[in-house]
Amino acid sequence: GRGKVRGRGGGLLSSVGHCASRLLPETIETYGMDSPAAALSRRPHEGAIMNICMTLLVRNEEDILRQNIEFHLDQGVDFIIGTDNLSDDGTTDILREYERLGCLHYLYEGSDDYSQDLWVTRMAKMAQSRFAPNWIIHCDADEFWWPTESRNLVDAFAHVPSETMAIRVRRSNFLPVRNVVADCAITEMVIREAKSLNANNEPLPDKVAHRPLPDVEVHQGNHGVDAGGTRVSSPLFNELLIFHYPIRTYRQLERKVVLGGAAYGRNQRLPSNVGSTWRYLFRLHQEGRLGDWFDEQILDEESVGAGLERGSLIRDLRLREYLLGLGEGHRTTRSIEATRSPPGQRTKGGLR
Repeated sequence: GRGKVRGRGGGLLSSVGHCASRLLPETIETYGMDSPAAALSRRPHEGAIMNICMTLLVRNEEDILRQNIEFHLDQGVDFIIGTDNLSDDGTTDILREYERLGCLHYLYEGSDDYSQDLWVTRMAKMAQSRFAPNWIIHCDADEFWWPTESRNLVDAFAHVPSETMAIRVRRSNFLPVRNVVADCAITEMVIREAKSLNANNEPLPDKVAHRPLPDVEVHQGNHGVDAGGTRVSSPLFNELLIFHYPIRTYRQLERKVVLGGAAYGRNQRLPSNVGSTWRYLFRLHQEGRLGDWFDEQILDEESVGAGLERGSLIRDLRLREYLLGLGEGHRTTRSIEATRSPPGQRTKGGLR
């Protein structure tokens, strides 16, 4: 029922079996999915339904990518279309692995001007024409779409009114804490902001998900969507929350800022106010001040305690427990119970 977050369970093999079994035989043949999991799915699929297709645009995200894919497959995403933009770490190998398993279609993008709107729109159109899913979600590697009131993403999207063609989903930033910053695996990042701002101290923009739309165009940043040149109304949907991990280590941040900021600088098509966060951080890096900014983002024990007391910070263990459960290869039915506060500190949903 509603209120407990559950996935399909079983880890990678369960997720692979699920997503491969949803693909039509002609789709598998078209994309050359010759893995054992895909081969097993070559059987009649009368009335096969794809609930959720996810697009994923990545560049050098090896530290978080596998957890992102595993989580969303376990949560009910049927198939992923992934665009690899010039990665030179282990990102390409991870994407190719899931392609071989029949869960992902791999695209390579060799341009270096961060035309995210064009690249994600291409994936959205491919999702619609090839798979006809009920919903398409547009995800970054550092974003985890969490159902706040349902067992999984499929159940959450089932609660969207039938006349609603697109929704907006709020994001919440998780922050690094000083004693874990050396490694900063996301399973050790359990402090998030009650209300997140971007680097310019502006409200963090929501992300969009949508049903198949005619002449679909996804906006830069995945913050909105057009159909036939007209912006589609996208009411805020509070049954989903995106857990966001934009700052994990200084090395990760610096590389992202240098590559992304320079790419935005080469883009002559987008207005200069688009990508303001990346441009701002890139300017700090050029001035030698990015390290100082990074240090300001790291929490210490005193600031964590004060933020929890004020209510500006929240200790949230839900994704940590879920991912650890996936790593153990079994259903994470204990996610919510395991994250509840000690007696006397208990609040709704395992938060404190």
